[in-house]
Amino acid sequence: MIKKELFSIQLLDIVSIENSQPISNYSADEIELLASNYLECGGNFNPILVEGIGLDEYRVVEGDLELYAAKKAREKYKFFEMIRAVILNDKNKDLINEQLSKFKGSTSLLVDGKRETVGSVEQTINSSRLINLEKSLTSSIENLATRVKEHQRQIDKLFKINIEELSYLDYFNKSSINKIVNILDSKCGMSHTEAKKYGTLIYEEREANGKFKNFFDISDRVTTQNKNGKKRRIIGHEKMLNLIDHWIQSESKFIDN
Repeated sequence: MIKKELFSIQLLDIVSIENSQPISNYSADEIELLASNYLECGGNFNPILVEGIGLDEYRVVEGDLELYAAKKAREKYKFFEMIRAVILNDKNKDLINEQLSKFKGSTSLLVDGKRETVGSVEQTINSSRLINLEKSLTSSIENLATRVKEHQRQIDKLFKINIEELSYLDYFNKSSINKIVNILDSKCGMSHTEAKKYGTLIYEEREANGKFKNFFDISDRVTTQNKNGKKRRIIGHEKMLNLIDHWIQSESKFIDN
């Protein structure tokens, strides 16, 4: 009998994740190539594996190359902010590590129909990753491109909303803390825990420094600090657009083309 899946793929803010391997382990060309691919596809097809090291802070367990490529993609396009990842926790850690150990334990690799011996575990992992990545991207790029186009279409509609319909912003500028939490929970698709956390921070920022000019102003002003004292957004630009998009869809107020 198949048990309930103990992990799920999540979108994490790139700046919230630390690499565990130095960038010198990878060539600039492969990072650049993968970064360009991410921008073309709209994200990473194969999720990285991370572990939590603090509040909304993570470290790579598997996937340093992918994270470096995502960081490079973000340098090229500032709205590329999220990466697909699986988070290790107490329930899934042993099972996932067991899978990884079996994968790493293999010392041979089937290439072009021939089994070749690889000199090191690291070579096996990297070679297998590249082969699987190429196959996965070849079979899925058309589907990913379609999803990116649809996402862009929804964003374009958001920017076509006229001044009267931007009253959505008034809810963040004039509502009580409980009202903001309720909006994020019932309208924007957040879990109640997330809605309470983010709603409180949005309300406190507004009360301390005045009303928000637009939705990106909310994203830019509501920040937190990591252990190095560096500020980062708790809601990235893309995530903010997704929240408002979800809200508009829930009320069927999209503007027709």
